Amino acid sequence: MKSRFILFRRAGTYYCEDTTTRKQSSLKTEDEAKAITLLNAKNESFRQPRLNVQIARAYLPDEREVVNAANFADGNVGQALLDAKVWSLQLAVA
Repeated sequence: MKSRFILFRRAGTYYCEDTTTRKQSSLKTEDEAKAITLLNAKNESFRQPRLNVQIARAYLPDEREVVNAANFADGNVGQALLDAKVWSLQLAVA
């Protein structure tokens, strides 16, 4: 399967390009290892979107029932969070 995003470097900073839309965006890092990790995460989000939803739910505290009940497929998760006024999410940082 072809990768959705490709990595390139310009003036020391790493960028990714969406191969479908040709949109380019900065990864905001000059470290190659970090850039590759970010690129892999972006590509994985398109390969297995349901798995990413499960991972996101694992990071969120259990008391956030509104998030667990949200329909992740329609892309309005951010709006569901705003509507529920859930501002203080604490994500575990590994």
